[in-house]
Amino acid sequence: MNKELFIKYIDNLIKDYNTRFRLALKGAKEEPVHDLRVLIKRFNALFLFLSEAGIYKSNSQLFFTQLRHFFKSAGNLRDIHVQKSLVMKYVDGRELDLTEYETYLVSKENNMRLTFFNWSKNYPKKEQTQVKKDIINSVKSFKQDELSSKASSFILKRLNLIEKYLFQTNVDKFLHKIRQTLKQLRFFIEIMHDCTDPNPMEEVDFKEIKEIEAILGNWNDCFVICEDLQRYRKYMNKLNAGQSCPEITRLIEYIQADMHKQVSDVRPRLLKLAYHLKYLIL
Repeated sequence: MNKELFIKYIDNLIKDYNTRFRLALKGAKEEPVHDLRVLIKRFNALFLFLSEAGIYKSNSQLFFTQLRHFFKSAGNLRDIHVQKSLVMKYVDGRELDLTEYETYLVSKENNMRLTFFNWSKNYPKKEQTQVKKDIINSVKSFKQDELSSKASSFILKRLNLIEKYLFQTNVDKFLHKIRQTLKQLRFFIEIMHDCTDPNPMEEVDFKEIKEIEAILGNWNDCFVICEDLQRYRKYMNKLNAGQSCPEITRLIEYIQADMHKQVSDVRPRLLKLAYHLKYLIL
């Protein structure tokens, strides 16, 4: 990993973040909020590397705390957007009356949007500028050969984690962790692509990584909405003196059946991907 290219990448990433942040504040609509959240995940991969490599520690910085709040509030908004879309998908062609739940989602979305706007009021611009300077100075003072070595170690650590999860008895319990780790891995490999010449991972199949991410992402979206539906069902049962919610129960059953189909072939694909990436990096 070339230090000068890495510094340029960090500078561009922060500029891009500021642009996405401003766009997301214009109504907190689905696409710009999603774009902001993806960019914060890129930040997360970068900061994890900086911390693990011993280049820059960020635990006590206001800017990073603010990023976590934005990530959480943007994530909550994104989950609501996905839940609304999923409900429409399962209602279409089925005799399900989910009017009350749809109204509940709209109310929840309004509250989440307000939370997102509230977190934006005290955005630490001066702190961000100082953090950027500190990171760049830390990278400049880091040895070039050690930077490259730490980058390879970061990738290998995540590949080993994915393999560890895949060999667990009940892989389904670890699908969310696998998804998070795979996303960190892809974002960091993309950093390597931008900051390394010649590139040791030129043959990375990004299409395959993104396809697996999409499968795991869809599975996770279903998992999140099932959890929310179960909480809603409990609330409605208490509200209606113990009466059941058959429409909600049916919806959960439909979604859970689809979840099992979605991840049926993900394990062999991930193992093949992990072995190929290890071959490239070693």
